[in-house]
Amino acid sequence: HDEILKEHDKKLKEHDERFDHIDETLDRINQILVLIQYDTSVRIPAIFDNCAFHQDHLVRHDNEIKDLQSKMENHSNRIISLEIDSKEHHKQLQKFVSNN
Repeated sequence: HDEILKEHDKKLKEHDERFDHIDETLDRINQILVLIQYDTSVRIPAIFDNCAFHQDHLVRHDNEIKDLQSKMENHSNRIISLEIDSKEHHKQLQKFVSNN
């Protein structure tokens, strides 16, 4: 009976070691699952929110650029108009000087 008990005791210890190993593996898997859950519930939406923020920022910049381009075009037209006026005034001044 002693031998049978020793053999059963040995097998029980082996099973206990296997179960301990399985428990450790399950704990590690659980930790990995927690990290995956955190990544999918917190980080990934934050990344998309950040992308949306940057997209909005780019749209605002595009609108500002269009506004500046429009202002530059208006200023260019005013400069051209002033140059034309300046040439006309210069012609008139030359006529006036030549007549005197």
